[in-house]
Amino acid sequence: MVTFCRLDFLGFLSLNTPKIPGNNGLRDMVTLLRWVQANAAYFGGNPADVTLAGLSAGAASAHLLTLSPAAAGLFNRAFLMSGVAVQSFYSASPVYAQLVAGFCLSALNITSTDYDEVHDQLVELPIDVLIAASRVVIDTTGLTSFVPVVETPYANFTTILSEYPETLQANGNGKHIPLVIGFTSNECKTVRPRLVQVDTVAAIQENPLFVLSPELVYSFPSNVTAEMANKVLARYFRATPTMDEYIKLCTETLFQYPAIKLAQARAASGGAPAFLYKYAYEAEYSVIKESLNLTFSGSGHYEDFFRIFKVNSWPVPASNADEAMTGWMTDIMETFIKNNSPSRDGCWGAASCALEYNYIDGPATDFGAMSCYDQEMVHFFESLTDV
Repeated sequence: MVTFCRLDFLGFLSLNTPKIPGNNGLRDMVTLLRWVQANAAYFGGNPADVTLAGLSAGAASAHLLTLSPAAAGLFNRAFLMSGVAVQSFYSASPVYAQLVAGFCLSALNITSTDYDEVHDQLVELPIDVLIAASRVVIDTTGLTSFVPVVETPYANFTTILSEYPETLQANGNGKHIPLVIGFTSNECKTVRPRLVQVDTVAAIQENPLFVLSPELVYSFPSNVTAEMANKVLARYFRATPTMDEYIKLCTETLFQYPAIKLAQARAASGGAPAFLYKYAYEAEYSVIKESLNLTFSGSGHYEDFFRIFKVNSWPVPASNADEAMTGWMTDIMETFIKNNSPSRDGCWGAASCALEYNYIDGPATDFGAMSCYDQEMVHFFESLTDV
């Protein structure tokens, strides 16, 4: 079942008030999961055997639901592709949510400080005006704008996130949920056009904190984050920053490292197994590369997803190698749904506290120690807070 929920400002604008608390998109997901529990049997489904799956922000949302008490008991496992809820590409800080809300209201020329009045003005505005304001906001913030946020509980809303995702995870929330956690070899190559559009290189030159993950920026004092940024600049950039250098950092800090750390955290928790993979298959025909006119080696954001979910909006020529890869990835998801493990033969082991993953560059299992480079990358980001 493919689900729909409110997104962007409709789903995640937060004024931290009873009328606009934030996280409405996640609240929609919980509502739907409750509907599935009540109605799946009428459609031949089993409400006691529900799998969540998502890509990118969808994967982070699915991971958030594994952590949220509001979704407890509503599903059984989760398949996370290129996105997790912790140490990731967004910040759940109410300070960040307030900043974004300010950008949005300014773009709409709403100046009232009475948030009930603000709510009443927002609901009267045409949708095209709201969409135009949202575009202004995301051009200001870059890759993410309206995102999940730690909420103040209100009586008329189901609270989704009463604490930071990192805190919920550390408390053991959702550790009984089996996970598959995946990332690709060249995640941010796919979003290069967007990074160019918002002039990421200039943003780094203007504010070096741009090289840090949003979570770090909103979790530490400014003197500490400044030192962290200097460490990152020294590792990833030679002199004047370039787009290629930032894309490498973007891939590692926003996607690869968070996925690896989630797998390690799950192993350390003693909870249900988590199975980690790195997807590096280079398709003979890549919808992403063709549609965006991109050329790069390896696999970018979306590419493992498109091996499982068919692209109907773009003509895809036949390829025996690509079809074999599609069959392999589809079998991984199907096997996980049926058995709580993606491996039919047991050759793909659950993540342990050691640094290991299933390296997928073709239709075969290659489970073992991570590359030396990936291990060193993880150690670097782990050391960032040692300032």
